[in-house]
Amino acid sequence: MQDPSYPWSVVTGPEAMHDGAAAARSGATGYYYSSGTYTRSLLSTTLTEPGVLTFWVKKAGQGQLDLHINGDYRQTIEYSGNAGGEWRFHQVKLPLTEPTTVQWCFVNTQQGSESGQTEHYFLLDEVCWHPADERGYVFLLNEDGESYAVAAYFGDATEVNVPATYAEKPVTVIGANAFAGNGNITTVVLPEGLLRIDEGAFSFNANPYRAIVDEFPSSALSSVTLPSTLQYIGANAFCGCQNLKQVTLPAGLTELGESAFERTGLEQIAFPPRLAVIPWAAFQSCLSLRSVVIPASVQKIGAHAFSGCGLTSIVFADRSGADIALGEGCFASNPCLRECILPEGITALPANMLAGDWRNASIDLPAIRIPASVTSVGNQAFDCCNNVTIFFMETPPAVGEAGMTGVPHLLDNAWVVYQDEHQAAWAGALDDEGRFHGYQTESLTGEPLSTPEVVTETDKPTFLDSVVVTFALQAPLPGDKLLVERSEDNGATFVQTILTPGENNGDFTAVDGAAQWTCSLTASAAFRAHAIRPAAGTRGVPGYSRCSGTATKSYLRWNEYADALDNHTLEFALEDPQYWSVSTDQFKVGDSSVLVDLGRPEDNPPWMTKLMTQVTGPGVLSCWIYPERESIAVYFGEIDPTGAGFNGFKEDSPIPWQHLPSYFDSPQTWVRCTVAIPEGDFQVGWAFGGWSDGGAAYIDQIQFMQLEGNFGYVVNPGGTSVTVMAFIDNREPWEDPIPVDLAIPDELGGAARHRHRRLCLCRSGACVPVHPAFNHGHRELRLQRLLRARRNCHSGDRDDAGRGRVCRL
Repeated sequence: MQDPSYPWSVVTGPEAMHDGAAAARSGATGYYYSSGTYTRSLLSTTLTEPGVLTFWVKKAGQGQLDLHINGDYRQTIEYSGNAGGEWRFHQVKLPLTEPTTVQWCFVNTQQGSESGQTEHYFLLDEVCWHPADERGYVFLLNEDGESYAVAAYFGDATEVNVPATYAEKPVTVIGANAFAGNGNITTVVLPEGLLRIDEGAFSFNANPYRAIVDEFPSSALSSVTLPSTLQYIGANAFCGCQNLKQVTLPAGLTELGESAFERTGLEQIAFPPRLAVIPWAAFQSCLSLRSVVIPASVQKIGAHAFSGCGLTSIVFADRSGADIALGEGCFASNPCLRECILPEGITALPANMLAGDWRNASIDLPAIRIPASVTSVGNQAFDCCNNVTIFFMETPPAVGEAGMTGVPHLLDNAWVVYQDEHQAAWAGALDDEGRFHGYQTESLTGEPLSTPEVVTETDKPTFLDSVVVTFALQAPLPGDKLLVERSEDNGATFVQTILTPGENNGDFTAVDGAAQWTCSLTASAAFRAHAIRPAAGTRGVPGYSRCSGTATKSYLRWNEYADALDNHTLEFALEDPQYWSVSTDQFKVGDSSVLVDLGRPEDNPPWMTKLMTQVTGPGVLSCWIYPERESIAVYFGEIDPTGAGFNGFKEDSPIPWQHLPSYFDSPQTWVRCTVAIPEGDFQVGWAFGGWSDGGAAYIDQIQFMQLEGNFGYVVNPGGTSVTVMAFIDNREPWEDPIPVDLAIPDELGGAARHRHRRLCLCRSGACVPVHPAFNHGHRELRLQRLLRARRNCHSGDRDDAGRGRVCRL
């Protein structure tokens, strides 16, 4: 079928054909837009089942060739900017289920070109339709004529074993996009003999903003077995497979494509010995990836290869002095990074190598050693590494025009430490204040130490009554000591103590036989600790140079906060303790609550700050929130340890982040918020944000209700009785509630039921308060009023209005 105005025609001749017989030529349209009308030349066919459409195309002049499905644009086959004059092969995967009109659409993009022209057109030849077989596969013969490729898979199996042969020939290739968009597959086993996995073979459109089209649902793929014969994995091959947590790269793999594993769930990766290049964005945004070891066989790491991951450790294996090329931002945006060990032999550190971005206020890296072989540092290589100590082992390197950081005004706790033997060379590179590109400087003799350890037995930042903190030097040299700075006023002032191995000093008790000390805390305190080494000249600490990065830890005595929150069972942590305090000005229960005050616009308030705790589900978590001052807003969700998710929450958690009350919708009103916690262990948090305007809010009576059957309850003080708090329904939120009679058990969790409070009816994660009428002669509770669940409400039970609302999950 053709467009009647500008029909395609059949042409022959050596230059017009690919197969030597004949080809189709697009109509002689003029410029596609003229006098308010659009012109195009269409060639149509009808297809009725899933399969792969293959064809050859040759371009002349200026124009674009698109593919339309039932009259709607689907994709561009050849862009206007593509070069002409040669035949190019195309294949299109079409998951059709009913008779469908497929159209090649030519538009002339040469301005001024008129109808009837002969310079701008497309030739189309060897059009073939390859329907899927009964298993859902489409196999195409490879160019060698001796093997097949899997061109597409349309099956609905969850576990797929790709056959090793087809038509008595080996299967050696998984074709481009062959399995892309299949949301059913969880497990794939690829056969021995397979050589290549081509571009996008198992990918899906994992748009980080969740603009996912219907053809590309979220991937369920969680297991892939790669054969030992595999040599090549193409660009985007597994991009967006967020459930894929582990994959073993075979020893024979020699080439990896760009973004091959971008946005996957990989938790670890080992690189095979023949892989020389880790390309652009190969593992970008792998949020569960915690550490990487780069083997000596790798010669190049592309730009953004590991950016935006959850890395805490980057280690380069010994390279025997050989160089390695690093691309821009190759390890950028890893806010939890604690270790980066660079190899001897590396000569250039690229721009933005370890930099943060708009999502990360600071990169956690405490220290990095720059080998003597480094001669250049790219623009803002350490941007947002605001607490780092950089140890240079040689003379000053050349630094990019933009400097090593874009925030030199935030470097009060950052240092450059160079070797004493290069004092003369460094003196000429420092400014009038003795700084190097904004960094404070000191000199050192000998190798730096690893960052000291500051830990507690539980390694948690809060404690009740008291806690023992242990400080440790890592492999100190003779004469090395530990400088501990202690603050008990939220960092306003610090008191210094120098600790010598084997000697006590004040509250610090030396541990026999080790460079360790313990200190018992009974009050909140913050610590900064770094190793120091004897040195001559003017120093931050007279007579000493710093010889390690700085460990920073804050410990909060939780007693007053536990009283204020009416919770002595959960262990809490504060992201920024300076914004939090116990208050008696507002409270819902007892005589105090916890106030978070971010200040006002002129106070340069933080974007947001969090109260965090660990919970084990199933259960129900509830609290009361009082938005005190605009522009405060409250969010809740599972904490993303990488900091990369929206407002620091995980995007793919079974506890999706949600809005809780804000000053906009609940000004100066106590609002009860309740969240269902599924089975499992979760670190969750309440995020209080005022953006750039500040704000304040109170939070009170945080309770975690355990579940038994359909009842949520809390254990009363003393542990011998419980209070029933909620009835958990399994119906979906959009289903109409049905009044029910509830028989409350005599015992829950092995303790007697002591009483009930105003119950919540909880459905599919959302909890709705209800008004009960209690019959004292029976143990039945009739729910007189059930409120319809709504997903998008921003607040919970408003006590002043006497009506319930649903907290969206």
